[in-house]
Amino acid sequence: MIAVLALSLPQDAADPQTAPPLELRAGLAITCVAAEPDVVQPRECRLDERGRLWVLHGAGGLRLTVGEDTDGDGVFDGFRDFADGLPANASFVPAPAGVYLARPPRLFHAPDETAEPRAVLDGFGDDVGALALGPDGWVYGARDSTSDAEVRGRTFRRAVWRWHPEADRFEVFARGGGDAAGLAFDRDGEVFAGAGAGHVLVHYSRGGYHGEKPDGRGPAKPYAFGAFGPAPHEGEAGREARAGVLYRGGLFPDFDGAWIAPCGAGDRICASDVLPDGSTFRTRHREPLVASSDPRFRPTAVTAGPDGALFVCDRGDAPAGGRIWRIAPDEPGAPKAREPAPTRALPGDPAELARAARDPDPRRRAAVAAALRDVPPEDVRPALLALLADEANADDRRLVLLCWWAVEAAANRYRDDDFAADSWHWRLPLAAREITPRLLRRWAAEGGEENLLAAARLLRAAPSAREAADALLALDRGFAGRRSVEVPDALRDAIDDAPEGDEHDYTPRARKVRLQLRLGDEQAVASALGFARYEHDRVEALRVELLEALGPVASERAFEPLIVIARGSRYPAVRRAALEAMRHYETPVVAGRVLSFYEGSEEKAEIVELLTRRRDWALELVKQVESGLVWYEHVPLELVDRMRRFRDAELDQYLASLWGDAATRDKAAEMERVRGALDEGGGDVDRGRMLFQSACARCHVLNGVGEASGPDLTDFDRGNLDLLLSSIIDPNARIRPSYEHFALETTNGFILTGRLTSEIPNSVTLEDTTIAREAIRSLAPAGSRMPEGLLDGLGAQDLRDLFAWLSR
Repeated sequence: MIAVLALSLPQDAADPQTAPPLELRAGLAITCVAAEPDVVQPRECRLDERGRLWVLHGAGGLRLTVGEDTDGDGVFDGFRDFADGLPANASFVPAPAGVYLARPPRLFHAPDETAEPRAVLDGFGDDVGALALGPDGWVYGARDSTSDAEVRGRTFRRAVWRWHPEADRFEVFARGGGDAAGLAFDRDGEVFAGAGAGHVLVHYSRGGYHGEKPDGRGPAKPYAFGAFGPAPHEGEAGREARAGVLYRGGLFPDFDGAWIAPCGAGDRICASDVLPDGSTFRTRHREPLVASSDPRFRPTAVTAGPDGALFVCDRGDAPAGGRIWRIAPDEPGAPKAREPAPTRALPGDPAELARAARDPDPRRRAAVAAALRDVPPEDVRPALLALLADEANADDRRLVLLCWWAVEAAANRYRDDDFAADSWHWRLPLAAREITPRLLRRWAAEGGEENLLAAARLLRAAPSAREAADALLALDRGFAGRRSVEVPDALRDAIDDAPEGDEHDYTPRARKVRLQLRLGDEQAVASALGFARYEHDRVEALRVELLEALGPVASERAFEPLIVIARGSRYPAVRRAALEAMRHYETPVVAGRVLSFYEGSEEKAEIVELLTRRRDWALELVKQVESGLVWYEHVPLELVDRMRRFRDAELDQYLASLWGDAATRDKAAEMERVRGALDEGGGDVDRGRMLFQSACARCHVLNGVGEASGPDLTDFDRGNLDLLLSSIIDPNARIRPSYEHFALETTNGFILTGRLTSEIPNSVTLEDTTIAREAIRSLAPAGSRMPEGLLDGLGAQDLRDLFAWLSR
């Protein structure tokens, strides 16, 4: 139940006339305990064990100040600065031994608020990270940067790191992540952070990899072949990552263990239950604790005090404004005592560790898998095989990936020791499905004679044609993107000798042909074309696989069959795969051949997309747009942006004539044009929905409509017209890191654009296309996928209709 409050605030803290009206859950009371001028635009606040309030705040350079309630009236006063002139990504955490301050590139410590801070760690580069004090005595930080940090000999980018002050020990706890805020710990010591983009929490495991924004400079975690995502969420989720707290303060038993943080458009304090989900967690939305439609309430962070009360940073809407709120039960009672975090140390004895790997608690088993990276190689075997022998672990993707990363960390020792002689790779079903294919893929991707000879031995050990087919596919994926692949005779022979199964199962034979194509076997071209021409339901998926492999070969004798398949197959997926294979041919005649069947094709969008990949093809495409053969509406603006990357004078002239000159676009004038149209009246929501579906729904979801390749707009602050217009008209002004676009040009003039989804030392993958690094001329961030000029063709009524739906 939510009640609307008329707040009565201490006069020292804030003027009651300027306090925003708040809707508060029944049974709660809220008071303002600090306000301007003592607090201005607060970012973080924490209370130390003495009950003092530390606040990181400021409208320009940040200040870290500390205040006390000197007269017992519930309001903090006597604020004094601890540090000033801090950068926007500074952070801090009080500790029993003083206070820690993150000020890039160093971590500082001071034993009390009067002492001069002393650097204890250096090398973080442009970001140290949001700080937190773990229940295990470690100082943790969540670094959110794609620049390299090198601390104590460890190089990393986005990561959760930790440092133990007494032992002076530093380690990278988990790699990847990003857009995270507010490191927090549950009563078992599990590590979490707030998450954005429609999610609530990220659960970090030691040794885990959580993906991260690539930057084209090299792999963040080579050969990860998987990553952890945010916790699955049920119900409404926050629009952005916000600093929150996993509540275990004792004053709110109904919210014990819940994640409490600002959410939505930054106008609510929400709670989400954190529920076990195998070795990790899922979250479920609950009604907010506090909400307000008044722009003067804009919470930025939530923390818990030593008395169990919640404290909320509120930046308000004034440049020099800001408040700290305290939320507590309206009938004060003694808080429930906090339960100490249990000791979860793992045994060091290999036999005991193997027993722990069979623990009924999946989180205990996951902890064993994570710890295997630190176990001496000779002691890994019992626990690893215990984990892989239990089929109950197969449904727990987190645990499976932790097992793989334990193997990958010592992949080279699996080439020739007793592990290779044992049949565990194929004998244990979980290993055969999840570990062995990844190991083969890793060896193929890294290359080198020892790796490839080990791959040959493992392929020959496959007990059946089905396992051999999985091995062949793994090797093929490892070699992806290479222009030529040299392998030792032992591996080539093992591939040729791989069992092909019976006449009812085409998969092993097709996988063998696919890999033989990759290795340059000319005879495999004829076999692949035989499969590709076979119009039958049973082989549709295999035909797509083989067409994908035929493309990089770019064989002259495959060209005409590919044209025939692209034009005439009765299977849409096969036609699309044949068109995609054509992109590997450098000849200018490709454009004319595919445009010859454009008018009657169901794959118009795929044809247009293909022809924007090379300069000569793009020039032919725009000429046909000018002539009317290709519909203007079939060329999305994002593909126009791609063609501009060729920087060709003749092509640019056509693009400017047809779509305008991007360099001379007046964004301010466009904003005024849209504002003027919206001021003239209302719009039709239903028609606005149709406009959204045609212009925006390929990348965005709004109220359940659209696709989620870009950010979900449902919880975007759509009532803020300034923000909405800026995001549409100038999409490069603010890009969520996980959605940044990259442009890749190959050495033979082929251009790819998209999200950079994978990197290993030998290749990178944009969307689902892998390119060898040796074939890359340039790779650089390309801004937002969302192009400029989306509103150019819309009249005043169209704009009113579209914005009626956007603001709904």
